[in-house]
Amino acid sequence: MIRCLSIALLALFSTTLAAAEEVYNEVYRPQFHFSPKKNWTNDPNGLVYYKATWHLFFQHNPKGIEWGNMKEIELLHDRTQEWSGLELNPGDNPLAETTGDLFDIQAELGFDPANTPSDFGFVLRGEAVKYDPAKKELSCLGATAPIDAADGEIALQLLLDRTTIEAFGNGGKVSMSSCFLPDPKNMSIGVYTNGAPITIKKLEVHRLKSSW
Repeated sequence: MIRCLSIALLALFSTTLAAAEEVYNEVYRPQFHFSPKKNWTNDPNGLVYYKATWHLFFQHNPKGIEWGNMKEIELLHDRTQEWSGLELNPGDNPLAETTGDLFDIQAELGFDPANTPSDFGFVLRGEAVKYDPAKKELSCLGATAPIDAADGEIALQLLLDRTTIEAFGNGGKVSMSSCFLPDPKNMSIGVYTNGAPITIKKLEVHRLKSSW
């Protein structure tokens, strides 16, 4: 019986290996850049040698070709601050006392189409992640992407690391990742609006622990 089981496992391994070789020999499959078997991936980091094993860290959506379905970041959540149903006027910043360099920020923001702000968003260690309602455009660190605020609402998730800002809009319909070198003394974060008030329908600010 053990012999039969061993033969079956060997056959399964050989079949799996052959299938993997076929996938990774596809015409447009990168050969020295990492890619998963299928679906969306982002930000591979490594290789890191630790305790006799090489490790590679990356984001992956196992269910589709757009950003989403990723829970790994939640393992690093440390302390959370939450707001809901808050009107934000120009000059206000409920995050004024919040400082740090590692955050997962999730927000649902709304505005009155009849009284549209010129722009609104977040400032992370001196760099703005800005939404322009007139242009229907999200911008961060010199990059821009079109995104529609349907019915005057937009959802954002921002991942702040020491040298990167990743911005995701409306459930991953927009994905932007940029590197920056902030002033080491500037640990401030903020949410803002210019020209008209907005409504913070929901805001969760998760301070993150280091993965190391």
